[in-house]
Amino acid sequence: MGIFRVGAALLAVAVLALAGAEVVWTYQPPLPNGSSLALCEAGQHIYVVGYAAVGQRPNGSTPMWHVEMLRKADGALVKTWSWPGGFGELWACAAAGGKLVAVGDGHGRWSILLFGPNLTLMKLEVEDVAGIPYAVAVGGRYIYVAGAEYLGRNSRWRVEKRSLDDLTLLAVYTASSLGEVDRAVGIGVNPATGEIWVVGARSGAPWTVEILDGELRRVEALGANLSTSPTGVVFDDEGNAYVYGTGYVVKYSKDGRELARTWIGADTARGAAYLGGVLYLATEDFKLITIPPGGWGVRSYVPFTDLARAVKGHATVVRGAVYSQGHIYVAGGNWLVLSVAAPNHTAARRVAETGSSTPKPETQPTPQVLTYVAAAAVATAGVLAARRRLVARRQT
Repeated sequence: MGIFRVGAALLAVAVLALAGAEVVWTYQPPLPNGSSLALCEAGQHIYVVGYAAVGQRPNGSTPMWHVEMLRKADGALVKTWSWPGGFGELWACAAAGGKLVAVGDGHGRWSILLFGPNLTLMKLEVEDVAGIPYAVAVGGRYIYVAGAEYLGRNSRWRVEKRSLDDLTLLAVYTASSLGEVDRAVGIGVNPATGEIWVVGARSGAPWTVEILDGELRRVEALGANLSTSPTGVVFDDEGNAYVYGTGYVVKYSKDGRELARTWIGADTARGAAYLGGVLYLATEDFKLITIPPGGWGVRSYVPFTDLARAVKGHATVVRGAVYSQGHIYVAGGNWLVLSVAAPNHTAARRVAETGSSTPKPETQPTPQVLTYVAAAAVATAGVLAARRRLVARRQT
């Protein structure tokens, strides 16, 4: 039995090393008006997009496009932007090349907004396309937008490629299938292949992944035989894709082969970051789930950090998360934003603070953390091997 106790002890050390996330700051207006739906980052700022509630109607207030610009260092509000003519919600954003792109619906139509420095609106495209663009990604000088196009009572996947310079429409992909729940909700550009990964739901196939080439021609369609739906995708440096959503994370190779999957409980992951071999997932109910190397399996144990204590009683859910420079920024409804020091970043800072000097905190895992993870993996493998030998002896 000794090996089981040693393995469990080493695994516990690894969990403690990886799960030491800390909330650095929180932001929320004194009287939240409307709600945030997504966030993105660039330079020294975080951009949060969503809607503000305007006026009163018999069935409630009218949503209006709204953006808030925060300082990464301390969460201070730098600037806000609203446009009364943009009745609807902004569902996603991405920043690159000194520009901010926000997508949403304006009066029920696909709308793409391009901002310059300091939230200066440079261009607005309101398309003659009914529906909602739910996701946006930037790759090089191009913008990729994914969402749902409404055709009567049904909808279909729609993906657009546009110029980051002036929003010129360059290519369009629309799925051939129509259904009541057909919508693309997440998109990403694979850094290893340049291909576009789109995730969402189809009628009869709730968990659907499609790979498109740079001109939005379909390369492959993937499934996972799951009854739940994905919400987004993130990549590692080798091009492996991690598609996350309700209940599961599925890992695919860059060419679309399923490599592993992990059950994360009844939670829905709304944002993800991949750092130094570790996958972090921010769930709707303010958990930061950590999946270390070797932590993959159909029913794996996944350690988590409870961020709900920092919410201070505000009734809201996580809408998105983004990683930057050792911190994970989490957006909840009601314009709530949290800055969380990533566990590896936190461990590196603590090591630095106990030394004779104080070097700049690292954004990659320290050798100590990696040693804990490796030891846990070895110990766990030993536990499983010993257990198999014990079962074999009992059977004979």
